[in-house]
Amino acid sequence: MRVPTGKKAAIYLTIDDVHPGTSKDLYEAGGDLSEGVLGHVEWLLERHPQLKVTLFVTADWRETYPYPTRKLLSSIPGLREHCYLSPLRRKGKMALSSHGEFVKYLNSLERVTIGLHGLHHVTQGPYVPAELNNKNVNQIEKIVDEMVDIFEKAGLEYIPCFAPP
Repeated sequence: MRVPTGKKAAIYLTIDDVHPGTSKDLYEAGGDLSEGVLGHVEWLLERHPQLKVTLFVTADWRETYPYPTRKLLSSIPGLREHCYLSPLRRKGKMALSSHGEFVKYLNSLERVTIGLHGLHHVTQGPYVPAELNNKNVNQIEKIVDEMVDIFEKAGLEYIPCFAPP
C-alpha cells in the first residue's frame, strides 16, 4: 500500500470472515447488516471520512466452529486428516447467491471494497478453517473457480484480491 502524498502514514482496515450469518445463527458475521457487526463499520466510516475498508467475504460459509469438536475422531492419527472434525452447514445455505439483501447491502457501502476469502472456510483435518491446507494446484484452482462463480452469480462487486482462510 502506498502512503498518500503529503502523509506520513495510512491506515487501511481489513476484516475477515464476513458472511450472511445472522444473530439467529451460531454467531452474527454480517447478516444482520447495519443492525449487527457491520453497523460498527458504518459508524467508523461516518466518523473517519478518509478511512477505507476491505471486507473479506466467504462465498458459501460452511464452518460451524474453527476448532475440532469431534474429539474422538480428532484423536485418531491418519483418519483425522481425512475427516471434517466439526459439523458443517449444508452446502448452499450461506451461499452469497442465496442472500440477496446481504449482497445488496455490501454493494451499497461507500469506501468499502470486497475481497475473496474462500469458498467454504473449512477443510478436513485438525486445522478446520485452513481451507487450502494440503491442497494441490488443481484442487485450489477448482475452489477459486467455484468461489468466483458464486460471487458473480450473486452480483457481489469485488476487487481481484484473495486472502485465503
